[in-house]
Amino acid sequence: MFPALALTMPGLVISVLAHGFGGTNGLPLPRWLLAYCVGFTIVILFIVLRVVLLSPPRPKPSPRRELLGRFLVATRAIGLLIFAGVVIAA
Repeated sequence: MFPALALTMPGLVISVLAHGFGGTNGLPLPRWLLAYCVGFTIVILFIVLRVVLLSPPRPKPSPRRELLGRFLVATRAIGLLIFAGVVIAA
């Protein structure tokens, strides 16, 4: 299954890296072409999402949901204050 040199862990790592896993330039594409492809893919993704999700469903307001919303805002504010305190203390 593995070559004879891959009986130890360093041999296995070298064997895996030889096949392009974990490398920084693993694709045989120029960087500019890769950048254009990624940008084009993101644009197509947002166009498809816009077509599929014409208008998001809005839940009906209820007193319980309003109370839950206020609770979530309060807990997020407390969490933000604790985070800011940790950052300032560091």
